[in-house]
Amino acid sequence: MAHQSKLGGLLKVAQLATYISLACATASFPTYQLASSKKFTTELGADIAASSFVGADGNFHFITSLASYAAYDDGSSFTKTFTGDDFGELANSFSSETPRKNYDSYWNKPGSMCYQLDKRATNPMPSLYQDDHCDIVGVWIDPESKDWLGIVNDEYQFNPWLPTGQDQNSRIHTGRHNNRVMLAKSSDQGTSWEIVDQICTDRLQPNQTVTEALFPNTTFSYGLSGTRLYIDYIHGYAYALYNSQVREKKSFATIATVNHLARAPLRDGLAPSTWRKYYNGRWDQPGIGGIDGTVGDSLGLQLIYIPGSDHVAFEGTGADGKAVKYQATPFARGGNFTFFDGSGTEYSVDTAAKTIRIADTGKPVPVVSYLDAALNRTITIGQGASNVVVNSTDRYGVSASYAPVNNHYIFRDTVTGRLYVPTRTLLEAAFTYNVYSGKYRSVSYDNYVYENDDLGRPDDWVPVGQQPEEVGRHLAYTSVIDTGSLTNQNVGSITYSVISDLHVTIDTITQVPHTANQSSYSVYRAPKDSSGNVIESDVEYKITVGTSALDLGSGNRWYLEPIKDTHNAQYVSGFYRLRHTATSNGTSQYLQVFGDTAAQARKLGATVALGPPQKLYDVNGRNGYGSPGGSDQWYILPFGSNINRPLDSSSSQSDVDKAQRTSLLDVAGAKLVNRNSGLVLGVRNGNFELAFNSFAQNEEFKFNVQKN
Repeated sequence: MAHQSKLGGLLKVAQLATYISLACATASFPTYQLASSKKFTTELGADIAASSFVGADGNFHFITSLASYAAYDDGSSFTKTFTGDDFGELANSFSSETPRKNYDSYWNKPGSMCYQLDKRATNPMPSLYQDDHCDIVGVWIDPESKDWLGIVNDEYQFNPWLPTGQDQNSRIHTGRHNNRVMLAKSSDQGTSWEIVDQICTDRLQPNQTVTEALFPNTTFSYGLSGTRLYIDYIHGYAYALYNSQVREKKSFATIATVNHLARAPLRDGLAPSTWRKYYNGRWDQPGIGGIDGTVGDSLGLQLIYIPGSDHVAFEGTGADGKAVKYQATPFARGGNFTFFDGSGTEYSVDTAAKTIRIADTGKPVPVVSYLDAALNRTITIGQGASNVVVNSTDRYGVSASYAPVNNHYIFRDTVTGRLYVPTRTLLEAAFTYNVYSGKYRSVSYDNYVYENDDLGRPDDWVPVGQQPEEVGRHLAYTSVIDTGSLTNQNVGSITYSVISDLHVTIDTITQVPHTANQSSYSVYRAPKDSSGNVIESDVEYKITVGTSALDLGSGNRWYLEPIKDTHNAQYVSGFYRLRHTATSNGTSQYLQVFGDTAAQARKLGATVALGPPQKLYDVNGRNGYGSPGGSDQWYILPFGSNINRPLDSSSSQSDVDKAQRTSLLDVAGAKLVNRNSGLVLGVRNGNFELAFNSFAQNEEFKFNVQKN
């Protein structure tokens, strides 16, 4: 996606950052610190979020994709798979000798994954102009087949409101297109890719095609885009985060953008028929053609779009219990709009003169600020760096702004006349499980850090921090990677790293202590033993994996030693070493994975044993990109008490209730996971080894800790 429409949207986000702050509330969370910021080679860059993962052979892979708008196959469309020890090694030692696979994904190349999808023998799908531009974003390895499965962001049907007679390349070069989410597969570790099928499509496009009949007026639905993948091993689901947009036909200007979530059970291999969208508190809308529920708003307001009347509004019940309808209201370029404050006073805004006046007296005012009881947010309208800006600040101090002049729309309640600013809480967010807090964490384009106990309740995100401004300038096509391993994209801690594939930067961010007047912050959640007591570092434990005692021939006597954070030693990280009471030549012995290379110590089936302590993360290693710690670092990952199967409207209430038990406060046990590989400690034929994290093997590989 090289791409004028996407990059234009990112530029608007950047412009908003230049406006003066109109926030009225003091933030109730800390601002994190930037520990380091490094550029890496553009060879590792692209314009979609990168995928970082460890293969079954233990090798680290870094996948980037770009579907360019080139008029011919010049090599600028690709899905590249780079292989190395870890991201730090790739970034520091990159050369022409770096192992890679370069898959040519040009849209018009016969045999490429998105070539003429409507003519495929298997699972053909609508593609009016046969112009699909496909990017891989997020990869999961199927434990059964060992295939790589990747989510695909598909741009297609370019310039849907085209002038007659426009040729294919001219249409593509406009950068205007439709969107959908698909699934791809590689059976040869990235040498080639093939599309499996669609998994999430726009319900307003029954045939996945934009037509005048579906959108007869001035607006249309842009489809589903901005995709991200998160694998929730805790509850056995893959989550796809994406957004939808309502746009003007003529200008292609965005009127509204909202975020959505869909999920599929891992046990079914992400099969297209098993994806379900979240809507109205349930996970029973089919991925293909189902309703896309708006997520990420604490009030649960839904975007209602009716193409026949160009009705675009955020609707629902406010914090005060009253119905709200914040409707998109256009105004002329350089024209005026009006609004009311919380007391009912009307104001007129002249966007050309950049002035605000009391409507009935004409008296100018520099700023209007009021508490909207329905939103429980402070709305402030004032002069930004170059335009009038509307700002919304919630009770935590999270602030969102927009300049109405950018798209000539405001969102105004149809009864009270008060203004609304759409939230950006989950905009192209990267999810992780935070081993320090024991919560899910989200880092999105709004530059705030959020946590949540339950991905099944995607409106319940609470801010726990804000990233430094410099990080905010790099938030484009971003992914998060664990700093201490530089391989694991699934977890994080006090310190974490954000990779921007567009800006080719890796920013390492670390949490700081909160102040006395800050009430919203990340809190350490200590793991507990099998009796429900907090695990202590000076207490001796016996450990079983399933029913097998972890004695390794030396007795079942262990201490769980917390590892300090990579950049902030006043914090424990949530990662552990398991020290045995036995020693060798006076040296403590730790549970670790042996191998002559990093890959061998991460591969599926690698055996564990006792050995001396391995190195810790080196912040100065690899010229500042960092060197990971050894294979003796582990984390305790809970597993849920839920069932993980697709629901539909006919599902029994019992199944619905069981499927929705996805809270981290309601778990059935835990497994021990190796930090560098992301594989669990399993047992096969009496031997302890690294195994895939399968929801079906929760009890078989259950990590039990009891005091000796």
